[in-house]
Amino acid sequence: MPEEKVCAACGRRVWSDDRYCPGCGIAFGGAPARVERSAALPGFDYHFVQGLGWGLGLIVAGVIASAITLVLIALATHALR
Repeated sequence: MPEEKVCAACGRRVWSDDRYCPGCGIAFGGAPARVERSAALPGFDYHFVQGLGWGLGLIVAGVIASAITLVLIALATHALR
């Protein structure tokens, strides 16, 4: 059973039976470095933000549009009194 490792050149997760890194293409002469679960892998923040991109943007746009609508309704109601 292959073990999960990390490419020493680019930090991408690889398997112990991989001959080349799928991220950077480097050939493994020996075994890649072992994965340390406590260490953050390179690119984690980028992927986290990328995953939230459209959803978070739509939520923020909706909140801003709702706030503007409520302010306009309040101003129109106040002007009619």
